[in-house]
Order: sequence, then C-alpha cells, then structure tokens
Amino acid sequence: MPELRRTVGVALAALLLASAPAAAQRTVLDSASQVAWAELLAVHDVRSADTVVIDRAIGSPVAPLRATAARVVGMNRVAARYAALRTLLQRDRDTAVARDAAFALGLASDTSSCGALRDALARPTVGAAAAWSLGELGAACGEFAPLLAVARSSAARAALLRVAGKWTPFPDTVIVAAYRSATSPEQRWAALYALARARRPAGATLAMAASRDAAPSLREVAARLMASTLQPAADSLAVVARLDSMLGDRAPHVRIAAVRAIATFRVLAREPLARAWPLERDANVRVTMAQSVGTVAADSSPLWRRWWESDTTHMVRRSLIASAWQAQAIGALRGTAVDLAEDPDFRVRIAMVDGAATAGVDRNARQIARRLTDGDARVRAAAVTALGGLAPAMRDSLDWPVLLDAVRQDADVGVRTAALGTRRRADAAANVPLAMQAYQRALTDTNSDAREAALDLLAGSWRRDSASFDSATVATLRTWSAPTDPLLRQRVRVVTPLRHWNAAATASAPRQELLRIVREIIVPSLAGRPPELWLATGRGMVRIVLDGVRTPMTTDHLSRLARTGYFRNLRFHRVVPAFVAQGGDPRGDGTGGPGFAIRDELNRSPYVRGAVGMALSGPDTGGSQFFLTLAPQPHLDGHYTVFGRITSGAAAMDALVQGDALRNITTGSP
Repeated sequence: MPELRRTVGVALAALLLASAPAAAQRTVLDSASQVAWAELLAVHDVRSADTVVIDRAIGSPVAPLRATAARVVGMNRVAARYAALRTLLQRDRDTAVARDAAFALGLASDTSSCGALRDALARPTVGAAAAWSLGELGAACGEFAPLLAVARSSAARAALLRVAGKWTPFPDTVIVAAYRSATSPEQRWAALYALARARRPAGATLAMAASRDAAPSLREVAARLMASTLQPAADSLAVVARLDSMLGDRAPHVRIAAVRAIATFRVLAREPLARAWPLERDANVRVTMAQSVGTVAADSSPLWRRWWESDTTHMVRRSLIASAWQAQAIGALRGTAVDLAEDPDFRVRIAMVDGAATAGVDRNARQIARRLTDGDARVRAAAVTALGGLAPAMRDSLDWPVLLDAVRQDADVGVRTAALGTRRRADAAANVPLAMQAYQRALTDTNSDAREAALDLLAGSWRRDSASFDSATVATLRTWSAPTDPLLRQRVRVVTPLRHWNAAATASAPRQELLRIVREIIVPSLAGRPPELWLATGRGMVRIVLDGVRTPMTTDHLSRLARTGYFRNLRFHRVVPAFVAQGGDPRGDGTGGPGFAIRDELNRSPYVRGAVGMALSGPDTGGSQFFLTLAPQPHLDGHYTVFGRITSGAAAMDALVQGDALRNITTGSP
C-alpha cells in the first residue's frame, strides 16, 4: 500500500506540473535532479520497467528529464505508463516534452493511443511528432486520407507524407493530389519521397516536371521516379533523354540518382553513360557509374577496359569488378597485369568473392572455396558467407567439413560468426551440437559476435524443432551459467532449458559512473556546451556536435573511445553515394567493434543531411561504427540512434569515397 500511494502521488504531481505555467521550468540541474537522471539512465541501461524511478522523472520540474522519461517508457515498452505518455502529450506545458511523448507512443507501438495521436496531429506544435508515430502504427490507426486532412500545419502534413509507405494499400491518389496541392517545397519533397520509397508508378506523372525544379533535393527524388520500372514503356525515349541531360546537373546527388535511373533502361543508357564518363569529376558519381555499367554493357563492350584503364582509384575498380561479375564479363578485366583473385589488397579479393557469389555461388563454388584458406580473416569470412548459399546438392562437390571447421577452429571471431550465420538458414536440430560447441569456444573471445551468433542458432533450432533436443542436450543446457550481458540472455528467452538465465540479475553501470555521465555530459549540454568530436579524414576535418542531453551514454561511450585512440588509422569501410558514409570499424570489413554493445538511445532527431547515427545489426547492437548521413533518409528516423550533427566540414563529408582514410577522431577542438 505505501508503494501504491507513492506511485499515485507522483502521478498526480506530474499532472499538476503538466498544467503549471512555463515559468516554473528549471534549466539547471540541482543535485536531486542529477540523481534522478542517473537513476533513469540505469533503468534505461538494464531495460527495466521500474515505475518508481520513471514516475519520479515524469514528475520532475526539469523538462528535458521529463522528455527522457517519456522516451525510456517507449524504448523499454513500459505498458503501465502509456497512459502517462498520453497525459504528457495532451497536457505538458513544454512542447518538446509533448513531442517526445508522441514519439514514445510510436516506439511502443501502442494502438490504444491512436485517438490521442490523431488529436495531436491537428496541433501545430506536436503534429509532426504525432505523424511519425502514426506511421509506426500505420493502418491500425485508420485510413491515410482522413489523417492527412487532420494535419493542419505544413510540417505535420510533410511528416505524414514521409511515412505514407507504412499504409497498405499505398494511398497513391492521395499522395499525388497532396503533391499537386502542396503549399511548400517540404511537402512536395515528402510526397515525391513517399512515391519513390514505395516505388510507385503513380509518381511517373510528376517526375518529369519535378526534375526541373529549382531545388536539387526535388530533382534528385524525381530522378529516382524515372526508373524504367516506374515509367510507361511508350515514354522511354523521352525519359532517357531527360535523364541524359540530368547527368550534367550541377548537384552531384542529382547526377548519382540520374545514373541509377538511366541504367535501368539498359542498352538505351550505354551511349549517355559513355559520353558522361570522361566529363565526370566527382568520385562518387564515377563509383555509381561503375556500379551500374553491368546492366548496360555487353561482355564485349569496350567500356569495361576503357573505364578500368582511365580510373585507377580503388573503389571505381572494385565496383567494376562487381559489375563485371554481374554481367558475366569478368574476362574483360582479366587481361590486366594484376591477377585480381590474388590481388594484395584484401578488399579486391573480397570483391572477387562477392562478385563470384552474385554471379552464381553454385557455378563459382570452387573459386570461392579457394579463399577459405586466405591469409586475411576478412576474406575467409566473406568466402564462408558466400558458400553458405550453396544448394545442398552442391555441398557434396566440396570439402564441406571445411566450413564446419571454420565454426569450430578458426582463430578469428569474424570467421566463426560468419560460419554460424550460414547455418542459421536451416535452424535444424542437427545444428545444436555445433551451436553449443561454438558458444563454448567463443566464451574466451574479447568480442561477443560469435557468442551472439551461436545463441541465435540455438534459439532458431529450438523454435523450429525443440522436440528433437535429446535429454542429454537439455540437461547440459540447464548447467550453463548465465552471461552478464543482458543482450545475450535476451537472444535465448525462448529456449526453455535456459530459462534460468531470465532470472539472472542485470547489473547497470555503477551509480557513481552514471552520475559522472550526468555531470560531465548532460549538465554542460543543458548549459549550451555540448561535447564535440573532430574527424580527421583523408578529405579534411569534420566537426560533430554531440547530443549530450538525448544521447548521453552514446556520447560518453564514443568520446571515451576517441580519447583512447581507438579510431586512429581506420577507413570509411562503407560509402553508399548519396546515402551514408560509415566508419569506426577496426577490422575494415563492417563486422568489427569494441567487443561489446551499448543500448540504443532513440530520439526524434531526423536523419537529415549531416545527421550522425550509430550503425546497428539489430536493436541495441551499437559499438563503434557510425555513419554520416549524406542526404535525407526519413525511413531511418526513430530506428537508429542519432547522436550528433555535422556543423562544419560538409564538403569533406561529401567527398568521402569508400576506402578513404579516417585518420583519427578526437574530442574537443582539433
């Protein structure tokens, strides 16, 4: 009873605070507020539903703390406090708190909040946040057209249009009409984006005119709508002619989109691309052209050798290798002085493996299998992954136990992880001994990837065929000690013999450590002194201002890694032109990290150009890999942690090409 009275009392206090005048809001954290924030970080860190701590934060006079509590309720799916989120949405005096409450209801996928979100859609101050959450709930909250009619502000209408692809069936006619009646470029872009993201032919009627818009962002998305699969066949020549002219657009992102779209017309694109190649000076546009040539050039085309010899940069040549495999034209490149399969650059050897697999893993199995003994573990991992796609009948033609040995014996955690991943395609009970042996082998790894993969295989096998687990296996599993990492325990919640893992206590960071984060990260950020990271790249310096209020643990984690020199002498291992530039992987193949994962800190910050996010392989799998957003990507909003934004160095960011140097990341001023 005392606990119940306390909870009710805190909730009533929150309601009173929600209707209090804005002047009561405090901007400085006293010691009690610092402790309350640290306790909330602990709840967030261990993924708990501690309503006492959450209620204390919701009742705080500090608006950013109330907003953080709202996000924690959504991320931790604390159903007992969804009603409190609706109260914050409707009554909190601070519009930022109300917006975070709307956002959290979408994170929670709470369909009982559809009515509250529909009402909020009509409010200019919170409509855009409500629109995102309605997109997460989709048709469960009603048809799209009536919701669009409710959205009164331009920002809310644009936000709702950006998530229109979440509705089934897709509201084609509504989106086209919204584009035609749009009162702002933001609304027009959002409507075109929705059509392009959903690959709707209805956008064909708008694309040609939009391709001449003054705004480069509109021209770029219009080019995406001009792909051959979205255009009437009768208009092909006119569309190709327009895309041909767009290959000379002054904005590189528009040219990139035009290359991708014109390549879908195959032979019609050959001459336009051939003319554009010698004139193009932007590295990422040339990479995109090299990635697309396989769809337009025959195996005897002179384009292969001409482009290979005229551009010796790594990423262009790697892209040409992939395209040549796709077009079954790899012989057009093999007359070079370098034997590509034995190239000294591991990235080229990986490209050969990936290309061979794309061209047909069964047909090229023996060539791929030769890389299982490659001296570079990253190449071995690529080969294991590729061979996992072999048809069962083809496995007899290879020394298939070699793949199993990769699981059991390879010294590299990435190779064992890749091999376990190939076994998950079956998830049969026959894989259980392998998964158990691999997990025990991985207990000594400093990196948790192989442990995660082994447990995923075990859980998948249990879901599919738990009846085939013999009594000895079940008895052995019951003796396994629970790992301290809660993410590992969550992976096998369905495995009954490991049910004792669920009862294991999850330890958060020590209280003093969390208080340090509050005092060193949150307090200065609230005072207008947010932490910074400086990226020294091969193209110049890039400055990132970190969001220490909404992502304090991510901010602290990356700042500490930077201070240890973790990011020194790395590369941007993945750059997708006009999408993202990704770095922070010490292995250089996209699988590396610090050996542990951190908790997501999802927030309302949108993935606009210059947003910096954590790269993930699933929920709560962030480590050290991050990405710079090269162009708006609304489909990422709310699903990956945005922890900062670029405030200088945009030109250096735009110039990044896959393989470019990330010389170091430092904190503070460079």
